[in-house]
Amino acid sequence: MAINHKKITQKWHRKWKEEKLFEPERGGKKKGFYIQVAYPYPSGAMHIGHARTYTVTDIVAKYHMLLGYNVLMPMGWHVSGTPVISTVELLQKKDPETLRKMTEAFRIPEGDLKKMETPEGFVDYFVNKAEYGYKKGFDKLGYGIDWRRELTTVDKQYNKFIEWQYRKLYDKGYIGKGKYPIRYCPHDKNAVGDHDLVEGEGVGIQEFTLLKFKYKDMFIVAATLRPETVFGQTNLWVDADVEYAIAEVESTGKIEKWIMSKEAAEKLRHQRKEVKVVGKIAGKTLIGEYAAAPGINRKVMILPSYFCDASMGSGIVTSVPGDSPDDWVALRDLQQSREECEKHGLDFAEVAKIKAVPIIKTKRYGDLAALKVCEEMGIKNQRERDKLEKAKKIVYKEGFHLGVMNKNCGKYAGMKVEKAKDLVKQGMIKNNEADIFYELEGKVVCRCGTPIVVNVLDDQWFVKYGNEKWKNESKKTLKKMKILPEVFRTQYENVFDWLEDKPCTRAKGLGTKFPWDTKQIIEPLGDSTIYMAYFTISHIIKEIDAKKLTDDAFDFVFLGKGSAKTIAKKTGIAEGVLGEMRKEFDYWYPLYYNTSATELIPNHMSFSIFHHTAIFPPAKRQLGTLNLGMLVIEGGKMASSKGNVVLVNDMCDEMGTDMLRFSLMNLMEPWMEANWQKRDIESGLKAMNYFLEKLFSSAKNAGNAPPVAKVKLNNAEKWILNRFRMRKNNFLSAMETFQLRSALQEISFMFINDLKWFDRRCNGTSGKSTASNALYKHMIQEWTKLMAPVMPHICEELWREALGNKNSVFTEKLPKKEKVDVGIEAEERVVKVVVEDVLKIRELAKIKQPKRVVLYTAPEWKWKVLGEIVKVLKGKPDFGIAMKAASKQSSAKKHGKELPTFVKAAVKRIPEYENLRKIDEVKVLNSAKEFLGKEFSCSFEIVKAEAADGKTDPAGKAKNAMPLKPAIYME
Repeated sequence: MAINHKKITQKWHRKWKEEKLFEPERGGKKKGFYIQVAYPYPSGAMHIGHARTYTVTDIVAKYHMLLGYNVLMPMGWHVSGTPVISTVELLQKKDPETLRKMTEAFRIPEGDLKKMETPEGFVDYFVNKAEYGYKKGFDKLGYGIDWRRELTTVDKQYNKFIEWQYRKLYDKGYIGKGKYPIRYCPHDKNAVGDHDLVEGEGVGIQEFTLLKFKYKDMFIVAATLRPETVFGQTNLWVDADVEYAIAEVESTGKIEKWIMSKEAAEKLRHQRKEVKVVGKIAGKTLIGEYAAAPGINRKVMILPSYFCDASMGSGIVTSVPGDSPDDWVALRDLQQSREECEKHGLDFAEVAKIKAVPIIKTKRYGDLAALKVCEEMGIKNQRERDKLEKAKKIVYKEGFHLGVMNKNCGKYAGMKVEKAKDLVKQGMIKNNEADIFYELEGKVVCRCGTPIVVNVLDDQWFVKYGNEKWKNESKKTLKKMKILPEVFRTQYENVFDWLEDKPCTRAKGLGTKFPWDTKQIIEPLGDSTIYMAYFTISHIIKEIDAKKLTDDAFDFVFLGKGSAKTIAKKTGIAEGVLGEMRKEFDYWYPLYYNTSATELIPNHMSFSIFHHTAIFPPAKRQLGTLNLGMLVIEGGKMASSKGNVVLVNDMCDEMGTDMLRFSLMNLMEPWMEANWQKRDIESGLKAMNYFLEKLFSSAKNAGNAPPVAKVKLNNAEKWILNRFRMRKNNFLSAMETFQLRSALQEISFMFINDLKWFDRRCNGTSGKSTASNALYKHMIQEWTKLMAPVMPHICEELWREALGNKNSVFTEKLPKKEKVDVGIEAEERVVKVVVEDVLKIRELAKIKQPKRVVLYTAPEWKWKVLGEIVKVLKGKPDFGIAMKAASKQSSAKKHGKELPTFVKAAVKRIPEYENLRKIDEVKVLNSAKEFLGKEFSCSFEIVKAEAADGKTDPAGKAKNAMPLKPAIYME
């Protein structure tokens, strides 16, 4: 039968809604299981990359329903921040690219664009009306979402909840205010978080030390990340072709003239009160001049270099050749070229006098690590950038973590480099020899299209993630959590170690007003950390007047403080309503899994653990995280500009909802990057559709077949039942750690291959007897429950319509693991091996149609010897050990000549003999004679190797017989 995916999907959507299947109520015998996936920003169409993330979560939720849990999976809409406002502004301006994206990429009718020209209209349209938006996509994909609990982050009640959260953090001392460097959008005039970016998510801020070289009545400033290396300075590097700026800069309460790149001056303007460009100076005019180096009170020469980058740091670099491969190679290049020196008007002899100064002693590389590493790597010149980058990392890692300051470093001599770094920096700043400069680690672009800069605000509010007490407590929470997969635990631990204070307010955007400055709103990543707790009561709280929601009310609901009666009197909220909210939270919390993409580990996922730790008692902190990988299309990242965005609606209509769900899960394990390739997807769909059609027809044919335990099965039927149990067991084991692809492979393509062999064994008659029908009915019932989380609509149709059950498959319980009979498996393997070997021999001997085939089964002594070999080798091939064990076997002593050949063959196939079970090969092959005869249209004879003689073994093949691999003679 052809499967009408669309009709089946729509049918069960309606039925589930009528039955309120995914609207769980607390209580009863079932234990609550709450899973949350990061709520989306509804500002575009839903593509299959989004579908992969949300489908994984839905599968885990439905899987737990079948484990017997009472499952909650709510959903809301994160609309905080500037993305909505920025897009609305572009729509109001009729920006061509924005209009194209909305109408072409997101499939919004032109007539609807007018409805989206206000923030409120934009949010409402994408949440409730957009045909290709997330909500319609979620429904199309059949997610088990409890829509009663739907929220947006601009709901008034939600805002009150966020205000309560921040007052809690403030009371703990985790909210601060002061001078702070932030990523800043000059256009929007506010701090930006990762959600506000089109490029540069996760890019952080680096603190450089600006070294001040006295030059005439000015300072040449050079930015460095290694202030502790100043004792090894030998010269300055500038780019001869760059025109540098002379700027008046406020530093330590005075106005000074600094020489730096024009780009650096522009960046500095966002970090200082006073920065004014008053002149310019060509890099070539500085070459050959001298400037007094900070920290060493010594004049150094200014030299030309190719690696100075005007867009990075100050565009001028201090040279420490003893510790920097870049500096050493550039200096060596110059000292080896009189021509290059003369080209820049330099005295070759003076340049040649410059020597690397030893400053950091390491056990591996001595006092001049840069020279040693460059020599080992064979770096020829400063153009070998890749090699130099690698060398730089080696030197830095060795020196910073294991190095000690040497005798040339004054009072810091003997001190560990890690400790000296900050002390040297602070000392130079105190002596007005250095200052601070902030730089982004890479390119960052706001959603509005403006390049992001670092801004230092004097009165920035921030969350103190750097607080050691908070860090340590959060680490304790993390230690108790289940991280899936476990390999990501180290990444969480690393994030916790380096996590620093983060800005938590901005001047522009949608969201919750900051309690202590209502002109500011709370940063988007800051209002999406404990919203999971709010979902437990969101269906109740939305009916309460927001003005009544005091901190006392939230303290009672989430922390159990006070009494409902007292708070009801204070707030005017009904006592019963308060009690209900408290019970809802208490029943559903803690959250089992917070689910999101791996790229959110450095922010959202880690912030959530910190905030839960700060606000909730240990028993109510989240229990685990599920971390998911990205999806690419044909090897490339999806982007509307590339025209390669594959939308959920289109795929559901084209291939069917459940087939899309299955295909997304079958690509790679959830936490791995997956590549959607159309050709491979189509191949898999064809096989699955054929398989599903067979299941439906077999289920209907089975009708009122008796339980499988009450019918007598033949060998082939016993094997397929045993095989199905093995697949089921493997599926359940994989699902314990949500290895969804591994689980699916077992009960889809691997099981399909098993059924193909079974059908072949039955000569196409499987499903045409009472026993066979009972067998199919049993397997389909179990298979349907296993696959229901992945293909819910198809499985519901199979369960209720084809199998005739009254209640939903999701009210059932998953089958349990069963013991697998390795003997049955071994018996069928012998038959398979015979088929494969007969085909090979027929091809090699070029016999189109054999007349007769004789099978010789292994003698008893080979079974006994093999048993000893398997015992000592434990799956690892080793002829010497095997031969020694075999020689001790009494039954082998009569077969000394044959023994080495047999042992060699056995060792070669040792992985096949794991879980070895001796079987009666003669009996097995005799029962398969009819199948083998029909398969090859000839007669088959089975002979024990011990009984073979010249008549029964004319070609002397019997001696080659191996356990589970009969020898073969063919005429």
